[in-house]
Amino acid sequence: MFERFPCDAIFGMHNAPMMAVGKFAIRTGPMMAGGAFFDIAVVGRGAHGARPEAGIDPVIVGSHIAAALQTIVRATLDPWIRRSSASPGFRPATRTM
Repeated sequence: MFERFPCDAIFGMHNAPMMAVGKFAIRTGPMMAGGAFFDIAVVGRGAHGARPEAGIDPVIVGSHIAAALQTIVRATLDPWIRRSSASPGFRPATRTM
């Protein structure tokens, strides 16, 4: 792409809720890019409606995992010092055990 459209610099903008409306900041080097990816498999177990305690609901388990990831990022990292985010994605269940 850069062979077809050569350029000397690339600038990107991203909103920053901590900054005043109409203001922006710049810095050298990469910023707000990259990622680490991993998979977590949650296996549920079906149960009879009269005995839900005998089952494992993978939706509830996945929701707790997503909340915990968000808590780690929000409670422990200063976004101006170490830029991080947790963006869990889910794939629908395909079978039950």
